[in-house]
Amino acid sequence: MKHLIKQFTKRWFLSIFIIITFTIILGGCNSKNSVVPESMNIGEIPIETNVKQLIDEYMSNEKTADIKYKGKKLVFYGVVAEHVESYFPHGQYHEDPMPSNIKGPEDYEFMANSIIFKPRDPIYLYGVVPGSIVDVVGICQGLSDDTVIITDSWIKIVSGETGIVDY
Repeated sequence: MKHLIKQFTKRWFLSIFIIITFTIILGGCNSKNSVVPESMNIGEIPIETNVKQLIDEYMSNEKTADIKYKGKKLVFYGVVAEHVESYFPHGQYHEDPMPSNIKGPEDYEFMANSIIFKPRDPIYLYGVVPGSIVDVVGICQGLSDDTVIITDSWIKIVSGETGIVDY
C-alpha cells in the first residue's frame, strides 16, 4: 500500500509540475505586452576605394567626384604612408618640444600620393612612419589645391615600418 501511495504522490507532483509549466509558457505567448527591441544605428557604410582611383576620379571630373565622394565616409585598404606630420618622430611619443610645423591637433596628418589624411585624434598616427602600410576610414572633404583631403580618419597600421619600440 505504501508503494502505491508513493507512486501516486510522484505522479501527482509530476502532473502538477507539467500543468504549471505549460500554463506559464502558454500564458507568456498570449501576452499583449511585449517589449520591442531598440533599433541600433550602425552608421553609414563606407564607400570602398583606393588612392589611385580617388585621385583619378577627382582629376578627370571634380564635380562628379564631389557628388560621389564629398562628405561621405570612405575606406582605404593598404595605403602606403609617404609623408607623416606628427608629434611622434619615428612613430614614437617623446618629451622634446613640439616641432614648429605642428601647432595643434589639426596639423597632424599623413600623405599618400596626392591625398592628405587627417586623423580623428593625433594618437592614431602613433607608430605611423613613411613606408607604413595602413587601412584608413575617413570623411572626404573634396579637392583643395590638387590634393584630396580626408578628415576624421581612423587609422590602423597593417604592416611595414611602425616605429614602435617593443621593450
